[in-house]
Amino acid sequence: RRDPDGLASNGIVRVNGGKSAWSINEEVSFKSLSYWPAEDYLNLWVLNLSGSDIGYASFPVSNLAGLEGIADNRLTDGVIIDYKAFGSDTYGSFNLEPRFNKGRTTTHEVGHFLGLRHIWGDGNSCSATDYVADTPAQIGETTGCPAHPVVECTTAKMFQNYMDYTDDVCMNLFSIGQISRVIIVMTNSPRRQSLTTSLGSVSPNYNLEASLKIKFPLNTICPGANTPVASIRNLGNTTLISAQVALFVNNVITETKDFNINLAKGDQTDLTFTSFNAVVGTSSEISFELISVNSSTDEYAGNNNPVQVSQVINEAALPYTENFNSLTSDWEIYNPDQGITWAFSNARGGSMTIAGYEYDLTGAVDALFSPVFNTSATPYLLLQFDIAYARYGSTNNDSFSVYLLDNCTQDFSGATLLYKKSGTELATAPDINYQFYPTESDWRTEIIPLNTFAGRSNIRLAFAFENGFGNNLYLDRIRLITDEITDLKIINLTEPDVAVCMPSVTPKLNLYNIGTLDVTALTGTILQNGNIVQEKAFDLNLTPGNTNVIEFDPVTIEPGENPLEFNITPSSATDANPADNQLAVKIARIIKRDFIPLRQDFENSGDWTIVSDDLTEGWKNVTTNKGTSAIFESFNNTTYGTRSWLISPIIDMRKASEASLFADFSSATRGGSGDYLLIAASKNCGISFDEILYEGPANDINQSSTSNVYWIPSSENHWTRKYFDLDALAGEEQVLIYFKTINNHANNLYVDNIEFFTSNNPDPIKIKDQFFVYTDAATRSEKITFALLKRGTVKLQILSAIGQPVLENTYEDILNQTYTYELNLPSGIYLYRLQIDGKIYTIRHFKP
Repeated sequence: RRDPDGLASNGIVRVNGGKSAWSINEEVSFKSLSYWPAEDYLNLWVLNLSGSDIGYASFPVSNLAGLEGIADNRLTDGVIIDYKAFGSDTYGSFNLEPRFNKGRTTTHEVGHFLGLRHIWGDGNSCSATDYVADTPAQIGETTGCPAHPVVECTTAKMFQNYMDYTDDVCMNLFSIGQISRVIIVMTNSPRRQSLTTSLGSVSPNYNLEASLKIKFPLNTICPGANTPVASIRNLGNTTLISAQVALFVNNVITETKDFNINLAKGDQTDLTFTSFNAVVGTSSEISFELISVNSSTDEYAGNNNPVQVSQVINEAALPYTENFNSLTSDWEIYNPDQGITWAFSNARGGSMTIAGYEYDLTGAVDALFSPVFNTSATPYLLLQFDIAYARYGSTNNDSFSVYLLDNCTQDFSGATLLYKKSGTELATAPDINYQFYPTESDWRTEIIPLNTFAGRSNIRLAFAFENGFGNNLYLDRIRLITDEITDLKIINLTEPDVAVCMPSVTPKLNLYNIGTLDVTALTGTILQNGNIVQEKAFDLNLTPGNTNVIEFDPVTIEPGENPLEFNITPSSATDANPADNQLAVKIARIIKRDFIPLRQDFENSGDWTIVSDDLTEGWKNVTTNKGTSAIFESFNNTTYGTRSWLISPIIDMRKASEASLFADFSSATRGGSGDYLLIAASKNCGISFDEILYEGPANDINQSSTSNVYWIPSSENHWTRKYFDLDALAGEEQVLIYFKTINNHANNLYVDNIEFFTSNNPDPIKIKDQFFVYTDAATRSEKITFALLKRGTVKLQILSAIGQPVLENTYEDILNQTYTYELNLPSGIYLYRLQIDGKIYTIRHFKP
């Protein structure tokens, strides 16, 4: 009857979360949008759940059998229900799942919330238990709506129980023993027992009533002068015109102040008081007391005396280094769910870690806050820190962010996001299927220029980990540098890509200023096969923290593989880290040409080109059950991150108005890890490969196996045929396509039977012979589908049963096409005579 602020409410809050559907893994995100204090309210979130879940509940904290080790998270405590299983069609024509249309999903999940387990004990034997004596044993859940009795474990099942999985219309009871267990939970469990005395059930029908809340300071404050601010809200029926409020600092009254206000019911305003001085290394307890409103005492005193203990943040001198040889008191840990959080680790002789491997609350954010810094005396500021992280498997989405905050707060809402990485971008080591503990080679240094934030006082940093049910992350050696540093870094070669079909290219380098000084000029050099072929001076204005692309003059590219090396040298000063001023690449000039339809089955050397970082560990041809296939052999490749490209010839698609690509894939995972695969296409002769056909783990593109031995496909069920839409490339003259892999020392990836079609049918007819004649049942038209061994000319003649010619045609460049004939002829037998590769084939076909 009242919300947490004391206003009248029916308990229903409707929130647009900005998404059409949510997963259980996003519970921290969607619950935070409408959470009420769990000690006073049963939070019940109704939303569109993606996947197969229709409900989920938090168990209570209790020492009852079956509730041991329950995660105690106040901020996610409650029940989630999919909207299609919420409510009952007894009360209206609602969009409900037919099996779950009587509201029993909510009953079932609230049963969990109150300590009840599934009636079958979540086991598959008669000995499994739900820890309730009077519920009969059963093997597994019940689905549907069976007829009573169903005998199992020598007795009739209680499938009518709300804690089974029966359809809603067949659920109707809790047992006496279950009710007794609920009463124990409601009497003893934190955040369950307090629900019985919650003010949420009391109507807030006050005439003269106000509440106070502390707006500033909150958990942390800066040293020096701080101005306390309280917020007053009118919860009564009478307009508030005055208030008298006292301020206490460390339990000593420092000010009593009268305020003239004008607040209708539900309105609020801020009340500002005289500043107090906060001393470094101490804490300050701030409290307010609402003495009167409208010169009278209000009707409820329980919300008149807010108290806040604020820690005064230490100020650290610049330049600054934190090696975490111990857990220093200058750093604060933000742990809102009071669960797993940042902790000291012995890794690397001392570092901070968060145990994502053990953290089961997906979406939870834990942060590590720095001391406060005063940068007003320096124009230069550079942040460096070291991280180590390995994904668990290939699907988790842990993320790590760095924020800059003003005024010593822990409030992310006004923070500046400096850095965010997740997944493979965050990883510094290969995927594993066990708990990560880093070696020295697993660490990576990140650099963030912060000159734009220099000149400020009272700034601090927050290093935040968002759990994706993944693996451990480590943080070490945080440095804030105030020196004058020139440091340029080559990020990548933006143009061209790895393969081109023109005799010269215009290279473009993307540069990043990771120093503290502007770079206004540099010299760029290109070496080809070890010889300098170009040296060029560049004028630019590259400020710290920004990127810039520089363009060289054209460089000749010879047919085949061309090793190129780029070097940059700032003109104004010596680069602090010259190692990242060099970039070695390989660019292949493709001269072989072909056109669609096209097939590459690797039985011959073919016209496809291979480019690899390591010549011994790239794509190559091997024998499989399909004959000869291409393999990316990562099982034996222990050099993580090496790349290899399998590149098509120049493909002419001008005759196609639509197009598609099919290919057969086979792979296996080892230890949960997978190699990276990118299939991309270029329409501009290799300048850029912007058409992305697939990007992700190689083992995700097919129904992969798990194998700890060298993977070799041996049967057709080890392969998956995949379809790719190429309509965006139809009509283009110079198309290049590549299969790019990045080694993660997983297991082998195979590809075979790469086939280009001049149609865009994701499910073309499959035939066993070189051609097949048939009648389309839907259109009544006659069709012939080809699957020739090689592209060639086909002569077709259709004859009537008495040998009279009906159709004669010659088709050029036939491989895998389908042709349709609208033959306005009577039904009957017709002869199809085809000449293919010098051979004559004749078949009979009945036209309905």
